[in-house]
Amino acid sequence: MSDYWAACFDLDGTLIDTEPVHLRAETSCLITLGIDTGSLRHERTFGKGIESGMKSLAETYELDYELVMATYMPLWKSGLLSDLTVLPGTRDILSWLKEHRVDGAGDIR
Repeated sequence: MSDYWAACFDLDGTLIDTEPVHLRAETSCLITLGIDTGSLRHERTFGKGIESGMKSLAETYELDYELVMATYMPLWKSGLLSDLTVLPGTRDILSWLKEHRVDGAGDIR
């Protein structure tokens, strides 16, 4: 038995890398909405939260926020299902936690 009884992780950037998924979804969203992605002028949205980031895009490019969200979310969800990268060490730490019966330790595919 381990000295630890539970484990908790912030998945985004700790166990999996979602930034590339977000950037692809954001770029596809802007292209779909007619924005020339060759001359982007918005601030970084990754790490702001989806709602706040998409609100910033809508304001910067004078787009309807609801339309931006409706365009972005399916792209984001699709990427989460197909394009995630497990960060180095993730499988090892999860295996260690499971082996030592630390609650919350699950399998990663």
